[in-house]
Amino acid sequence: MKVAIFYDSLKVKEVQAVKKIIESHDCIVDLYDNDAISELQEKMVSPHDVMKDVTHVLFVYAQSSLTQLTFIFFAGYALGSHLPMLLLSDVADIALPAVWLNLFTMLNLDSLDAYFSQEIKLFNENKVREIAKNKLLEKGYSVFNANYVQAVKNNEVEIVKLFIEAGFSPSAMDATGTPVLSLAVRERHGDMVKLLLESGADVNATSQDRNYTALMDAAQIGEVKIAQLLLENAADPNTQSKDGQTALILAVGRQDVDVIASLLQKGADFNLKDSMGMSALDYVNLFRNEKILALFND
Repeated sequence: MKVAIFYDSLKVKEVQAVKKIIESHDCIVDLYDNDAISELQEKMVSPHDVMKDVTHVLFVYAQSSLTQLTFIFFAGYALGSHLPMLLLSDVADIALPAVWLNLFTMLNLDSLDAYFSQEIKLFNENKVREIAKNKLLEKGYSVFNANYVQAVKNNEVEIVKLFIEAGFSPSAMDATGTPVLSLAVRERHGDMVKLLLESGADVNATSQDRNYTALMDAAQIGEVKIAQLLLENAADPNTQSKDGQTALILAVGRQDVDVIASLLQKGADFNLKDSMGMSALDYVNLFRNEKILALFND
């Protein structure tokens, strides 16, 4: 970030302290006092040249008329350029119109450090997003949700990483309301599931079609490794679908011993009933699979 500070020469000691605080956040600081502004005017240097690469404009409040003129001129330019405008003052009574004051973030020496800590964090996050967006465009990917969803379904892990860095949520949904995590599970893309979980995807989000979680999708298709990965990342084994089915009921329906064992180990409730009034235990007793009966007996 680059900060331009405008101030009255009488404030030089205060400005040096301000400069030190801002530079501690790896920001570039340009100082412009009364004399510097006069020199720029004599040399007919344009405001555009002064503000080149500036990300924030900070005015140190003073009541001198020269500073007021400087304030109005450069504040107007910053406003037109959509730059964040900051006003540093150690007094409460500021002799400026309210319409101007409402345009500024008001700071003092005590709040300055916290403000720039947050700003540099946001600035770096935005920088990462812009870099990722440019990389996607270079690779021929328009930065839209539909392309993100398709990259997940195609198991394009590196591309999906870029989409997430560009600001796309790992908990995003497709046009039908299915979370991308569930899409990755349904496509049996274990590496993609891992990436989305590591990026903070909501492991218990449900799809709008069947009210299935990603874990229920894994149980339905018998993906034991993916199911275990989801369970290790706090997937709830007892979420119920629109029909009252749980991941355990789905696994019992497939007679999938490995998935059943994983679910039971993580506390799946075998007494939850579906819309037909049947629990996982009821289905086990109905099917009489000896291996599964042994798991339930244990």
